[in-house]
Amino acid sequence: MDFRELEYFSAMASEKNLSRAADKLIVSQSTLSKTLARLEEKTGCPLFTRVQHGLHLTEAGENFFEITRRLLRIKHEMDAELHAISQGIAGRVYFGISYTFSKSLVPKVLPVFSRDNPQIEVIIHTETSAVLESLLLDGGIDVAVIVETDRNRALAYEVLFYEEILLAIAPDNPLCDKAVSRDGEEYPYLAPAALRDAKFILSQEHMRLRESADDFFQAEKIAPDIAVTTASVSTAIHLASHDVGVAFVPLSYALSPIDPPAPRFFTTAPTLPDWKVSIVRKRNSAKNRCSAALSKPSRAQCNPAGSHGYFIQYHARLMQRSPCPC
Repeated sequence: MDFRELEYFSAMASEKNLSRAADKLIVSQSTLSKTLARLEEKTGCPLFTRVQHGLHLTEAGENFFEITRRLLRIKHEMDAELHAISQGIAGRVYFGISYTFSKSLVPKVLPVFSRDNPQIEVIIHTETSAVLESLLLDGGIDVAVIVETDRNRALAYEVLFYEEILLAIAPDNPLCDKAVSRDGEEYPYLAPAALRDAKFILSQEHMRLRESADDFFQAEKIAPDIAVTTASVSTAIHLASHDVGVAFVPLSYALSPIDPPAPRFFTTAPTLPDWKVSIVRKRNSAKNRCSAALSKPSRAQCNPAGSHGYFIQYHARLMQRSPCPC
């Protein structure tokens, strides 16, 4: 027996009348009669007794009706869930994010996303950007937010925002006195030459922040004196504020609340370039609609022209440049 036969039987049992059931289902009475005959043949027992003006369930019919209602309820729930998944409003997304942004973006962005999409489960993978690209290629994750370097042709990139990299230094460190203010720039400028004898707090190898620092050192011919190596930007900021060394810090961390004592922040030469932060998927693969939801605007925001995802909305608010023109 199939679900259509169960739907027909349920209507006959509920209406207790063949004609009314046929009208409700918009089918002929003969269709219902044939369906009932098949069901009784399959179950091996009569399901109805014919009475004047209608139908009466037998004991077997009562039991079969109860089972039918449970099966149809499960089917309707399944249909609703599958429809939600197909529309990208329910399901699961395997989401990757680099170590650098896991502490700054995830706690701010994902609660808003989960509020807007309560039926989507997010499974987070925190890795270096290079490892996340490999996971995307292997199908281990659906979507990732990474810091770009060289693009892989098998991946599709959408730039979310550009992130300036700053230097964090303890307020009483003599290096602060060597910085100069520049018109139109929020942070004082510290020349690379002033850093030649400094101690540094660096990220772990293969992290984008470490690669940026190493490229800067190479370009400026600085042999860094490494005091501490850490995977945590927050830890690096805390150590810098206690004059353990100079830390390299993304601007979003500098704009977020920092427990005192806070360091001072500085810009330096263009040899420490801005980051290009992108949301990335595997090219030409079946798009996971749940992961695509991460690129949609938050329902708490208006929907301006263009695509402003949850991450770019938060970053724009952090930079005090709201993505909403209203």
